[in-house]
Amino acid sequence: MKKLIALFLALACVLAMVGCATQNEEPTGYPTGKIQQPQIMYNGQIYFYFATGFDEPLPDGYALAGSIAVVDNDNEPAEDFHGARVELAQEVYASEDDTDTVYVKYEKGYAQFTIKKK
Repeated sequence: MKKLIALFLALACVLAMVGCATQNEEPTGYPTGKIQQPQIMYNGQIYFYFATGFDEPLPDGYALAGSIAVVDNDNEPAEDFHGARVELAQEVYASEDDTDTVYVKYEKGYAQFTIKKK
């Protein structure tokens, strides 16, 4: 009986220590201090991904504007076709009619990136 109680207390202590452990990752899974949300710069504006899916069809009116030339996950994009949490050479599609939204090509479709509204 004493061994069972000791085992129970030891298990409770281990679980308590695991629950109190600090982590250096955000809920996104990326390390703290790094860009958390995928983003790209196009036409001097930063466009953000808001978890709309990576398999959307490309809407009518969107044409290839260019591709991602630089990826830096530590800093916000500072020039057109620079990005964070995207991949080099991913294609960016834009529309002359909808300047608030661009689409980035992924393996199974497109992801919508939009300008953050203040």
